Amino acid sequence: MRSSFPGFVRIIAGLWRSRRLQVLDHVRPSPDAVRETLFNWLMPVLSGAKCLDLFAGTGALSFEALSRGAAHVDMVDASPQVVAMLQKQIEVFKTSAAQVHPLSLPQDLKKLQVKQYDIVFIDAPFYKNLIAPCCEHLQTGQYLAPSAYVYLEMEKDNLHLNLPKNWLLWRHKETKQIRYCLYRVETLP
Repeated sequence: MRSSFPGFVRIIAGLWRSRRLQVLDHVRPSPDAVRETLFNWLMPVLSGAKCLDLFAGTGALSFEALSRGAAHVDMVDASPQVVAMLQKQIEVFKTSAAQVHPLSLPQDLKKLQVKQYDIVFIDAPFYKNLIAPCCEHLQTGQYLAPSAYVYLEMEKDNLHLNLPKNWLLWRHKETKQIRYCLYRVETLP
């Protein structure tokens, strides 16, 4: 039988550098190299940012953001095991800058109190077509601050996302298995 905590991911830099986060067996964490690249892209805008992490999983993106100077992160995940693990990790790190929301996405996103997020992370389960509906709700629900950034991590062959027209691709890369993109949200005229 597989362990319910088969591994760990580490926080790469900042206040909690080298601290480890548990990985549940049904969670696919973003690889270290991908997170390193993403946070290099975000470095100029991360300090003091309000972040939203959809499909939070290990919380690696959230805790990395906080470790590097983000002001607050709201983490959203539907799995009761993931929510419990994230709550425990918040207690271990003794931070009041993170909050976990047990919501199913995309349908329950409207239950999240509207805030103006500077950065949104979306690393949805692969091959479930969850990214586009979440993006549409973020746009229409006014969750995005002016000039917000939205990070999308997806299966490499997902080439046809129907994203809001004012989301401009700012940076992107690929690995053998994944494609990851950072969009900048432009203000609609």
